[in-house]
Amino acid sequence: MAKPLIPEELDALIQEYLTDGILTDKERAVILKKAEKLGLDIDEIDLYLDAQVQKIDQATDAAARKQKGKVCPFCGGSVPQLADKCPHCGENITAEASKELQEILDNLEEALIELKEGKDYKRNKAVVEKYARKAKLYYSNNPKIASLMSEIEAETLIAEKKAKKQVYFETYKQHAVLFTCIIVAILGLIGWGIYKGIDKAIAAPDVTDPIICQQAMNEAVEDGNLKKASEYLAIYMKANYHEDDDYEERSDAINGIQQALLELGLAYIEQGDIEKGLAIQEIFDNAGSFYTQEQMLKSAAQLKYIERGEFDKAEQCVYYGSYDFQEYYDFLCHCIDKMKDDGDIQKARNFIERKVSFYRQADSDEDYTATWGTSVVKQLLLDYLGS
Repeated sequence: MAKPLIPEELDALIQEYLTDGILTDKERAVILKKAEKLGLDIDEIDLYLDAQVQKIDQATDAAARKQKGKVCPFCGGSVPQLADKCPHCGENITAEASKELQEILDNLEEALIELKEGKDYKRNKAVVEKYARKAKLYYSNNPKIASLMSEIEAETLIAEKKAKKQVYFETYKQHAVLFTCIIVAILGLIGWGIYKGIDKAIAAPDVTDPIICQQAMNEAVEDGNLKKASEYLAIYMKANYHEDDDYEERSDAINGIQQALLELGLAYIEQGDIEKGLAIQEIFDNAGSFYTQEQMLKSAAQLKYIERGEFDKAEQCVYYGSYDFQEYYDFLCHCIDKMKDDGDIQKARNFIERKVSFYRQADSDEDYTATWGTSVVKQLLLDYLGS
């Protein structure tokens, strides 16, 4: 987006806070308060901050990719510098494939920024869907694509909600006088006692219906009332979801409220109640057919556990099979980053010594030993630690 006209003193403050590449909620609040005092458009400054942080994230990601060396565009695995064939998925590595993947990633990230800014929701959603289809068709095994797809699906839900709110707001503005008259009339009737005991007359929403339940849960989550949202969920589940139902019936029951269920789980994790968030993930797991939602909740829980230094619990949220070496390696790097930030270098060394045992299975497989053998991975992690 175009840089708004920002006074020199405010721009200096922004650049100072962005020096470490991170903008905390407190720093953002200070900047917005300063902008408000200067008479600037708060929303415009907020969007500008989002764009600056996104640029820094992209630059950091690009630098990291360059430092790691050659990466397979099809599966995301590490490839020896001189190899022209991926040792993990067997695909031929060509400059054209790598360039095409990078173009897809760039276009998806650019469209995602536009989507977050709320500009022309329908057009940007169409652009995202276009490149997402292409990414899934050719590079669905690449973990970078899988992660980006999860983020895009979550942001699309948020953007959709914002677009609906905007429609409601525009409708209200068009009929403000009518709404005001209605409100005044209702208040007058209440004042005369005609609606005495109105609280009892208004029935609670019938949350056994999936549409009504999803709407009620969404409103409760938006208000920060997670307890109320959970109560609605319990009523709905008691009426519609039974453990002795067959697979298809359980899946249909959850499908009607999947968006609200996902947002409730993410809200619990965000406020630190990770166990309740993972309980929501278990509901998706038992119903089946909701892999994306399960992974979004597990990923959020994993990052929250790492943030709290609970690495063993975070490991339980990592989705990996016997030979998912890259997935597990990325998890170890996240944990090491936390320990480095806390200054626990010796703790990080001990952590590496314990966790590299996962790669012993590669030691006995000549197809993987050179890239993922225990000694190879241990040295890579120590180099990453800077030890």
